Amino acid sequence: MLIEDQFRKHLLHLIYGTKGGYTRVRIIQLILKRPFNANQLTKELALDYKTVQHHLRVMLENDIITSSKIKYGAVYFASHLLKDNLDIFKDVSKNLGKDK
Repeated sequence: MLIEDQFRKHLLHLIYGTKGGYTRVRIIQLILKRPFNANQLTKELALDYKTVQHHLRVMLENDIITSSKIKYGAVYFASHLLKDNLDIFKDVSKNLGKDK
């Protein structure tokens, strides 16, 4: 239970506690469906490439996503931590962006 509580707090901070939480949720939702690279995410979400890179870096540093080890054209996947706590992610993110 401790891990789930820590993960929930971690997600709450990344999604609600910082600017860009809505964008991070959108990226995670896509990555949960299939792996994407930064360019594909940029096109799919109609966002600036540097914005997508920033959010990917933040989520990598926080073990929310993982990537292939190549630098250029790296592909991003949901981390095991995220997959193991998918219900928590869905609960934390369910109301985000409803007013958008």
